[in-house]
Amino acid sequence: MLLLLPLLLLLLLLLLLSASGAPYRSGKAGRYNPQGGAHGCATFL
Repeated sequence: MLLLLPLLLLLLLLLLLSASGAPYRSGKAGRYNPQGGAHGCATFL
């Protein structure tokens, strides 16, 4: 049960990021992420 907690938190974070309409979630290269979404969320750090 303790192992599921970080997994649930990560899933919730991903849901929040995708719900906010963040441009870096897209896999296609665009104005906000010229490299494309190959690194996922790592492009906005």
